[in-house]
Amino acid sequence: MKKFFAALGALAIVGMVAVGCKGKDPKVEDSITVKQRGKDVTALTMSVGDKVAITTNAASAADGALVVVAKPAGFTVTSSDQNVVAASNTALEAKAAGTAKVTFTSGKAKVEVAVTVKKGEDVTFDPKNFLGKEIYIPSDKKFEMMKDWKAELLKAYGSINWEFTAYDDDKNSERTYLFVAKDGVQSVLGRVTFVHNPTSGPKFISAEAGYQLGFWKKDTQKNLLDLFGFVDNQKLDAKLKDGTPAAGGENKARGLDALMFMKKQTARNGQEYEHVTLQISELQSKSATTLSKRMPYSIPYEK
Repeated sequence: MKKFFAALGALAIVGMVAVGCKGKDPKVEDSITVKQRGKDVTALTMSVGDKVAITTNAASAADGALVVVAKPAGFTVTSSDQNVVAASNTALEAKAAGTAKVTFTSGKAKVEVAVTVKKGEDVTFDPKNFLGKEIYIPSDKKFEMMKDWKAELLKAYGSINWEFTAYDDDKNSERTYLFVAKDGVQSVLGRVTFVHNPTSGPKFISAEAGYQLGFWKKDTQKNLLDLFGFVDNQKLDAKLKDGTPAAGGENKARGLDALMFMKKQTARNGQEYEHVTLQISELQSKSATTLSKRMPYSIPYEK
């Protein structure tokens, strides 16, 4: 009997221990990941003046932002040389040419990113990448990476005496890169916009110009498309889904599609003119769709 009660006592102790342990969460190991466009980041190349956002929300992350997932707590970001790369929990900013190691830390876990900062002179461009003389599109870079084109675009447009500016509602160029001809520079186009973070739809380039009434004719439509290299599968004297006069073409050699349309507008001096827009995107199967089923892409901001 003594052995029986002793056994009961032992069971009771075991039961108490089991009940006491129940409900405790298992220990969560410190962990942290840093991704850009869904891929782990171990190295990053920036140009002086560039800024890369840091966020914890992948769903709302701007294109090119670094998305950090840290468990179980928050994280810190430090730079081995703040004079080269200034680091905070919200952004990395390239200050000067050089290299720096940026460390993302959460508890005992860390991720190190080797950052190389180039100065403007280190960036090169190929003049052959110009369509016509005023639309520059890097031939070795996908539109998906358009936000990373900035340094090359600055170099290219600087070579033709155009300047980088911004829309009034996009002062930090978070959605668009805008280039315009400097005062006194003769040009076919008035401005070229690189929409690297559209509100919806694909990334695209918008080139615009104003012409006198009567400019929009079949032969001038063809001349413009030819000028910018869109000589394949041309569609002239067409209309878009909403009835807007339009034309289109492809540059198969570069894998590009062009949608061109005209709208009559009134200048500040009251004079009416024909506003022509050429929207360029990567060539896709849907690009071949008849223009009567297409609509222009939407620019997030207007100057």
